[in-house]
Amino acid sequence: MAHKDLLKKAFRNNFIRKSVADLKSLGAKEAHPKPRHTSSTNLFSRTENDVPDLPTPPMSTEDSDAQKVTEHEHKTDDSASSLVAASEAAKPSRENVAEWLQTVPKDPATMSSTEIRVEMEKADADRKAQILRSHEQLLRDHRDLVVASEKMIVSHLDTIETAFALLEIMDALSSHAEPMRREMLEKKQFCEKKLIDLSPVRSRLETLRAGKGYICLDAD
Repeated sequence: MAHKDLLKKAFRNNFIRKSVADLKSLGAKEAHPKPRHTSSTNLFSRTENDVPDLPTPPMSTEDSDAQKVTEHEHKTDDSASSLVAASEAAKPSRENVAEWLQTVPKDPATMSSTEIRVEMEKADADRKAQILRSHEQLLRDHRDLVVASEKMIVSHLDTIETAFALLEIMDALSSHAEPMRREMLEKKQFCEKKLIDLSPVRSRLETLRAGKGYICLDAD
């Protein structure tokens, strides 16, 4: 009987300890409740995201060389494709073939006498046109120089007239005004003569600019 009572007491104590442990575990779960909107899908995705990235195993030398060869082949193919595309874009279209052929310089050895004469006449016409343009530019520059000279002379005349007015005021104050008056008079006559000399030159330049002087130049 004593042995049976001892077994009952041991079983009862073990049951009590297990019940206390279960109660403590239940209390801990209630202190940290499970989120209401957490689903199994979210838990699964969170578990997948939490998996650490595994390091990529190093490639062997043969695999690395093979990869480099493949990348080089891809780059070579891309470069070849780019060159082909550029050459296709550089080709003239069928509509502009005639115009494109005219811009290609011809070999005199393969040209007929008529074609050579036409090319020479074209080059001579271009040369004459260039000479005429240069001549016209020279005439414009010369005319601008004459106009600037006329303006400068007119400005000098205004200065001289102002000096005359001052001399008239100073005439009663100084006996040295007469020599200065004679000097100013000589300069005035000189400037007026220069204006007269420049007048036909300007008319001639205007005539040449109008194109009437080109015939004389060709005749020379």
